[in-house]
Amino acid sequence: MMKMKAVKVVVAVMCAVFLCSCQGLYLNNGGQSGDAPQLQATNPTSSSVSSAALYFGFSDQDILASEFRRIDTYPNNSYEYALLSALLSGPQGVSSALSRVINENTTLEGISFEGNCVFVTLSDDFITLEQTEGLGEEEFEMQCLRQRMAVYSVVNTIIENTGYSRVQLYIVREEQNVTERPTRGEMGFYGDGREEEHVEPLAMDESYIMTPYTALKEFTSCLISGNLEDAHKYLSSDSSTGILRPDLAGFESDCSQNGQELVSAEVSEFYTVSEDGSRARGLISYTLASDSGERSYTDVPVSFIRSSGIWRISYSFVLDVFGGEE
Repeated sequence: MMKMKAVKVVVAVMCAVFLCSCQGLYLNNGGQSGDAPQLQATNPTSSSVSSAALYFGFSDQDILASEFRRIDTYPNNSYEYALLSALLSGPQGVSSALSRVINENTTLEGISFEGNCVFVTLSDDFITLEQTEGLGEEEFEMQCLRQRMAVYSVVNTIIENTGYSRVQLYIVREEQNVTERPTRGEMGFYGDGREEEHVEPLAMDESYIMTPYTALKEFTSCLISGNLEDAHKYLSSDSSTGILRPDLAGFESDCSQNGQELVSAEVSEFYTVSEDGSRARGLISYTLASDSGERSYTDVPVSFIRSSGIWRISYSFVLDVFGGEE
C-alpha cells in the first residue's frame, strides 16, 4: 500500500515538472512552439505620442486646410483609429479659420487593413447629401462638393500620415442593419454617369487641399471677383520682412491705391518649400488695369508662410502688386 502511494506521488511530481517545463517552453519561444501564444504584460494606460496633420474646412471656403494635432495611441487601438477619432472630434487648435466638414454625429464603427488599403467604416450620419426635387442646381452642386470634402478629409488625413495609399469607405446603414460601400452619388461624385456605382478605394487628392498653389489661386480669384473679405483670409504677416497684415479696412485701402485692379492671373503649379516646411516660394503672372490701360507682369515671385498648418500669402505681395507706381 505504501509502495502504491509512493508511485502516485512520483507520477504527480513528474507531471507537474512536465507541465511547468512545457509552459516555460511556450513562454520562451515567442509562441512558436505548440499553439499557445507568448504572454506579454501590457499596460492599458501607456501610450505613444506623435503629431499628425488633420484636414478640416478652411473658413467658409471650399477647400481643406491642415491642423497639426497630438495623437495619443494606446495598445488596444491602432494609430489609424486614433487618427480618425481625433479628426471626428473636430478642429481644436488656436486657428478660428478651421471648421468641420464631417457631420458631428458621425461615429467611427470600425477600421481594418489589407495590403496598401485602409478600410474605414463610418455611421450613416456621414452621408449628408440629400437630393430633393426642389433643390436648385447650384445648391445641389454645392452640397455635392461639401460631401466630397468630407470624404477627402478622411482620405487625405489617413494617407498623408500613414504608409497606406488607398482608403475604402464603408457605411453602416442603421435602418437596414447592413454595412456596405456607399454609392459614388452618395459621396458627392456626380456628373460622370457612375453615380449608382459603389465608391472604389480612393487615393489622396491634393486638389481639395490648401497648398501654396491653391491658396494663391483662390486669393487671386477673390481679388478678380471683388470679394476682398474672403481674399483677406488668405493673407499673413511676415516676420522675415516685418510686414504686418492689416485689418480688412486696411487691406481694402491698400488694394485701391493708384486706381489699379487685378483683372487676370495665372498661378504656376510649381513651388518650393523650405526644409522646415514653414515657408514656400511660388510664381505668378498677372495683369493690372487702370484708367491708363493694362499692364502685365510675368513670373513674379510670391512668398508663403505656413502658420498652424495653414498656408497663407505674405502680405508683402499685396504691397508689391498695388503699391507700385504705374
